[in-house]
Amino acid sequence: MPIEISWQQPGRVLYQRFYDADISENRTSGQPGFSQQFADAESEALIHVIIDLGGITETPSSLADVRKRILFSDAQNSGHVVIVRGTNPVVRHYALTLSQMVRNETPNTFVDTLDEAMQYLRERDTTVTVE
Repeated sequence: MPIEISWQQPGRVLYQRFYDADISENRTSGQPGFSQQFADAESEALIHVIIDLGGITETPSSLADVRKRILFSDAQNSGHVVIVRGTNPVVRHYALTLSQMVRNETPNTFVDTLDEAMQYLRERDTTVTVE
């Protein structure tokens, strides 16, 4: 399954979108470059991560593989993790399980759409300005 990785707000909000079929399939174009950008991002500003699972069309075969493919920061500047789970009931269940694999000290929540994810982040961090 393809992964789209981009900055919604450069150095502040990282967007990772999984879509189409099995998300454990090995298609990670662009991930190494973003891993370095994520590590190099401004150290004082919180970096929030949006994980969009709403476009998945099949059940993931391995959550451990999915967890390995999601970019997280180990730095002190880790912000909120927002998981967009969409409307597929199976994906919603997997999103709940995936959230348990996120670092425990990282605040995370679920929403149904990308717009809701951005609204959630803007309400909690006034420096998040992307619409």
